[in-house]
Amino acid sequence: MPNNSHQRQVVQTDDGPVVAQALTKEELREKAEMYNTKNLPKYMKKLHELAMGIVVQRIGKGGPQIYAISPDRAALTYLIDRGLGKTPDRHEITGADGESVQMVIPWAPAAQIEPPDDENTVEAEVTVLDEHPEVVDEADATLAEVQNAEN
Repeated sequence: MPNNSHQRQVVQTDDGPVVAQALTKEELREKAEMYNTKNLPKYMKKLHELAMGIVVQRIGKGGPQIYAISPDRAALTYLIDRGLGKTPDRHEITGADGESVQMVIPWAPAAQIEPPDDENTVEAEVTVLDEHPEVVDEADATLAEVQNAEN
């Protein structure tokens, strides 16, 4: 909740006097979030209209004008991403002439480290797949087992 202990002052505007109150960034963010939450149904309706396309009728000096606004791809993509989850982006890195790139991971020490005994610790191993094709086969087999278990 916003802190009402901030000093208020009356400020003269073109529309008349208004009461101004200084707010912190956190309070402003909270107010904006509350405003957006309150208006979310309106936003979703407008977004759906954009996604589906709409027919507009304007009454002008020459009479009514009717025209269609085609579906908005960005609105459709947004709704699909929100409903189904965003598809991960794929990025490939290659060196000169398409050759593989050797990656140096500065946080990985050169010496073997014993994993901690803590059961909450997640450990990982970095493997160069070009040198160990059996790792790829093992990962594919594990993925197939997981997918079969889910079905």
